[in-house]
Amino acid sequence: MKTKILNLMSSLLLLTVMASCGKNQVSGGSQVNPPNINTYSAAGEPAWNELKAWVDGPSDNTQVGIHGIYLKRSLSGVILLPNMCLKNSIVVGCVDPTGCFKSTNQGVMKGTVKMTTGLFGAKQYSDCDITTSFNLYTKSSNQELKDALNGKSGQFLIKSMTQKNGSIFKVFFGSFDGSTSPTSFAVINTSLPSIVNPTEVGSMSGNDLTKLIDYRIVQ
Repeated sequence: MKTKILNLMSSLLLLTVMASCGKNQVSGGSQVNPPNINTYSAAGEPAWNELKAWVDGPSDNTQVGIHGIYLKRSLSGVILLPNMCLKNSIVVGCVDPTGCFKSTNQGVMKGTVKMTTGLFGAKQYSDCDITTSFNLYTKSSNQELKDALNGKSGQFLIKSMTQKNGSIFKVFFGSFDGSTSPTSFAVINTSLPSIVNPTEVGSMSGNDLTKLIDYRIVQ
């Protein structure tokens, strides 16, 4: 009897721990936490110069023939990350991609997301319409990317704090010119097409975060 009681108590304790852990998990296996600058290797101004060369350069990672969709959203106050609606996939409660593109011989074309209704009323991604309007994408037209490199009104670049981890760069900004205490940041992943960058923009406090949640190549 004593052994049965001990086993029962152990089971209840395990269930309590599992329930507690489950409350902190975010859909997709990631967690929305304030950014930790220590996860990147310090690189400073040379890293910023390398990133600037990529942003200013003509080369990109979007090959001719690639058809892509992506979901980029504000996560302020969000507990669970939404799932992006995909093609021929039944996901109840998914959200529309926020953008799509097709890479053609003329260049990268930004399109309009087209949706359809599949089985059980679930929304599905249908196509990226690039024929209704001619919208040629270039790096120079990506204002969010330029802001992530140089800052914008109220955000002053702290070039010496730029950090790099492989193809991922993190740039920091202060509230005044000459500041060494970052109040906001931006993340650029040069292994991804520039059209989906920056992949993160947010405040150091974690109260404001816009993030690339999903990016898929459509077959």
